[in-house]
Amino acid sequence: MSTQSLGARNCHLSIIIPSYRREVLVTKIKSEIKSLFSRVNFYSYEIITIESGCKSLKGKENLNLKYKKKLSPGEARNLGSKNASGDYIWFVDDDDAFNEDIEIVKSLIHELQKGKIDIIAHSLKNRYSTKDELLKRIALFKEKQEAFNYVFKRSLLERHKILFNDGLHEDIPFVVQSLIKAKNVSFIDSQIYIKNKHANSITSNLSKERIDGYISSMMEILRIENKVINEIKKGISQQGIGVILYLINQEPDAIKHKYLKYLKKKIPTNIKEYINIPHKESLSNFKLACASFYRQKDIQNLINELKFIFSTHLSCRDLKNSIFLGPSEVIGCCKRFFYEGKIKGDIILMPAKKEVDLQEIKQRKKEIEREITKEDYDDCIGCPYIQRFKNESEEQINYLSIENFSFCNMKCTYCSPKYYGGREPEYDTKNIIKDLKEANLLAKNLHVVYGGGEPTLSKNFKEIASILSADPNLGKMRILSNSLRYSETLSQVLENKKTCLVTSIDAGTNSKFAEIRGKGDIEQVFKNLNAYSKAGQNSAKITIKYIFTEQNQESNELINFVQKVKEHKLERCFFQISCNFKTEVPSIGMILAFYELAGRLLFEKIEKVYFDDLIRDRLRISDESAEKIKNHLNNCNMFHANIIGPASNKRVVLWGKGFQADWIKKYTLFGKSNGIVGLVENNHELNVMEKPHDFILCPAGVQSVPDIYEEIVASGFQHKCKFLIFL
Repeated sequence: MSTQSLGARNCHLSIIIPSYRREVLVTKIKSEIKSLFSRVNFYSYEIITIESGCKSLKGKENLNLKYKKKLSPGEARNLGSKNASGDYIWFVDDDDAFNEDIEIVKSLIHELQKGKIDIIAHSLKNRYSTKDELLKRIALFKEKQEAFNYVFKRSLLERHKILFNDGLHEDIPFVVQSLIKAKNVSFIDSQIYIKNKHANSITSNLSKERIDGYISSMMEILRIENKVINEIKKGISQQGIGVILYLINQEPDAIKHKYLKYLKKKIPTNIKEYINIPHKESLSNFKLACASFYRQKDIQNLINELKFIFSTHLSCRDLKNSIFLGPSEVIGCCKRFFYEGKIKGDIILMPAKKEVDLQEIKQRKKEIEREITKEDYDDCIGCPYIQRFKNESEEQINYLSIENFSFCNMKCTYCSPKYYGGREPEYDTKNIIKDLKEANLLAKNLHVVYGGGEPTLSKNFKEIASILSADPNLGKMRILSNSLRYSETLSQVLENKKTCLVTSIDAGTNSKFAEIRGKGDIEQVFKNLNAYSKAGQNSAKITIKYIFTEQNQESNELINFVQKVKEHKLERCFFQISCNFKTEVPSIGMILAFYELAGRLLFEKIEKVYFDDLIRDRLRISDESAEKIKNHLNNCNMFHANIIGPASNKRVVLWGKGFQADWIKKYTLFGKSNGIVGLVENNHELNVMEKPHDFILCPAGVQSVPDIYEEIVASGFQHKCKFLIFL
């Protein structure tokens, strides 16, 4: 039956369409609805239009309500609800459209005909499994809040007297209240409703009425007593005000002045309290905008700050400029960090497949950056590496990690089992490198890491390493090998001045080495390292990493480790002191061992010693722990002059401006005592800076330390260079 012959008007669905002086649009959308439902043989519906601002009330019908005065959208929808007879109500705008896919339309009808669901949610940005999940994201302005994305059971609205208010953005509290009262919600993960944006839409331009509408909606939600809402009241205020500031920022400067002054007057006191937050650039755009709005009294300065905020986004160097090719996935970062007791990091961009599409990788990176910027990507919340970038920032790949095979001849206690499978990747690594080159995505001075399992066991190692070694863009290639098995290919690769080797040893005795690494002969590893140093004609091309675990902290292991370094003439290598990435907070025993190993190496004139990023991210030295470290080093006669604390009168210039330099300056006791007199990252900066005559030049990096050291040697300041370990 048609909508004009419904008899007692008892039907499954009432479609309510408010409109203001747009009869043509009303006629069009009614026709589209009838055509769409007829194609699926669904006729149990009624269309109720509420047209206001009409010159004439001629033709007023039961299902076509006309009014001379202008009605607000909320008033019109409430009148439509009052006249509805359907089991369900769907509020539709007069200028939108519907998906023509019959199967998707059928999925909606199927839910309607069940008759047991309070709210049918559809056409959303994300997928949900619970009502509370959806409620939280709607209240936080992270999901579609418009009523047309939900079909409501009429009895739910009537029983709880849920009505639209008269202002703009009336959908938000209406949808929130409906979800709170609903006993059950079903989710259709398809796009059924298509929102069209028009220049003459009520919400297409900012106005004082829209600002009032947002604030009124926020206040209405904040007054609701509900567990989910109570937990996120601060976030609701920050996101809501953030939305208003985002909209203001899109206006011309003269209008921005007007609206920002208006907002400062209109904003309620309790919302002001919620947006009084520390001003940190790693905040989401909306939160940072709130922080600026609260603290910045000068309107022009506030305008400038908002321009900066909304022309930038959050990301990290790894996600933006790196690709990590894993055995079974393409990874967006390799950082691991702890947040609220949970280890996080290693963002997976996509599962690996036979054909890896670079455009798909770039698109996925952009998606993740958008989510990070909205504080909506859980895997990155709490990450210390998040930074702010200009929207047009460089996107070339300057860091390529190849760890996409699962061969290894060891099974280290701290490693991932994904490297034990004995498989090559499904995709062709050579083709990916070729595609990156052809797309001009490889940056000059490219840094390549070739590791993962044991790269020398891969049948493709020789060919891929040769391709990369010959690339004119290559700045450095680090081969991560356990050096248990001597590789002639690796020896040949190390003849290239741009390549270097990193090997972890993690013990001083063979029994402890085998315990940690599953198997192997520590003596053989040292012999192979000696052979590689001769092949590369420079032991400084080798970094030896000692990864501390709960198993290898004893002084006996450290003494034997240092002794073997000397026996095999590897004193000129770089020595990176690290810890198990699964360690959230190092024990005091492990911390003492960090410094003891550094001291033992330094006393044997093994000078290129430094802490890596895993220690840096986990180590915060207090006065109490510094005292314990000093006592321990004194007891074992290992307090070397290059281990310096706040009592030192040394003046240090750090060569490096990254995370390592920041940690030394801000989080070590020496750094806090103002012993750092400068930060440089090239010879020119060092020459022009004002510095004391007795300064020490200290490399401040992790993977870049060998490069920094070469730069210092080339600068002529080698006599000032010392590797320092900071308390």
